[in-house]
Formats: sequence, structure tokens, C-alpha cells
Amino acid sequence: MVGKTGWVSARIATEEAFVETAALVGAQLKYRWTELEPRRGDYDLSAIRHDLAVLERRGKRLFIQLQDVSFVEARPNVPDYLLAQPEFHGGVAAQYFHPDNDQSRVAFDAWVPRRWDPAVRARLAALFQALAAEFDGKIAGINFAETSIGFDSAGEPPEGYTPAAYYEAMRDLMRSARAAFRKSDLLIYANFMPGESLPEELAAYARDPLHLDYLFWGTEEPYWSEAVVPYLRSLKP
Repeated sequence: MVGKTGWVSARIATEEAFVETAALVGAQLKYRWTELEPRRGDYDLSAIRHDLAVLERRGKRLFIQLQDVSFVEARPNVPDYLLAQPEFHGGVAAQYFHPDNDQSRVAFDAWVPRRWDPAVRARLAALFQALAAEFDGKIAGINFAETSIGFDSAGEPPEGYTPAAYYEAMRDLMRSARAAFRKSDLLIYANFMPGESLPEELAAYARDPLHLDYLFWGTEEPYWSEAVVPYLRSLKP
């Protein structure tokens, strides 16, 4: 991530180019949920402690990316107990896609945590509390993986999932995170929401329920020219 104050999003905290570049004020580093909570309620935050100490010695800040989505078929990023205990209904859902838009072919895309499931969200809220108890105010901020998911084009939607339920689930997760982190910044990669893809709807979701400070627009064509630019030009200065 590169922002107005300069951030990098890789594990390069000891590299000379990063350390000696004053304009780079910190690093956004990724931590998998399953690494942070190897057993239910048993948190291992040693990796964050180590990275935070390394960055602080170099006068840099840490931004945590909490990675709960996995794009590796053999390895979901949620704790094993979510996969095994029936109260979590499997813990994750598989997302598929059509390679090269070939409707006759289906391939694995990602393991998505069942964020719309109240039991799964409760465990995420507990993780927020554990992280905030030690790191709130010490880290620059924390963010989720992207919100973009889709179960409509390939395969059946998972049990309990609807676009409306997912919409409300993301709002609930943001509230839980903000209740835990009172000092550090909170970020969400709300790139797309299921069932809503027009710029008017995305902007309204960012502005009204989430109250986001920044909104970045993709420039992929024809979406950019046919949808984003006309919408932005319709806005008052």
C-alpha cells in the first residue's frame, strides 16, 4: 500500500531501501487468522510483536492486514476449529469461477470465511478484542481482506448466504472492530459488494453505513469509462 505518507505492503522491514527511505513511514504486513488463533481462544501474537519491534527500532509504523480469505485450495486461512466444529457450519465457503469466461469450465477461486454467519463473526470479534488489548494505539491501524465475493456465476450459494446478509455482516464486523480499536485506524477494502456493482451503489455504501474517508476507483475498461466517469462527473464539486 502506498499512501500520501508512504507505506509499503510487503515483509521488507529490514531491507535497506525501506529502512533508509524517510518518506516510507511504515509497512502493512499480512497475518493469517489461523496463525493468530491456532486454537479456540488461544492467541499467538508473537509474529506481530516481533514485526512491531523491528519496525519501531527503525522509526517505522505497522499496519496489520488481517487475512481471513485464502486463494490456495489446500489451505483455508481460518482456524481449524472453525472447520471442525458444527456450530460454524463449515467455517468457510468455496468460491468458484469460469476460466476465460468459459461457462463449461469451473475452477476454484477462494476460501471465503462465513462472515454472514453470526457464530463466525463472534469469533472474529473475539480476535479483534485480543489484538486491541495489546496493540491498540501501538499500531497505525488494521484492515480486513477485500469484501469482494461472488457465488452467483459458478456453483450454488452457501447455506445462509444472501447479498443482504453479507452487507449487514460487514457493517457488524466494522462495528465490532471499532469497538475494540479505539485509537488505531480501521480500514476496509470494500472494493465490490455482491449484488451491487454500479458506482452510485458503491459510493452510497461507502458514504452512509460505513462512513469511509477514502474511496479508490478502479480504471478497468469498460467499467471505468461507461460507469465510473459518468457517475463522478454527475457529482457536485
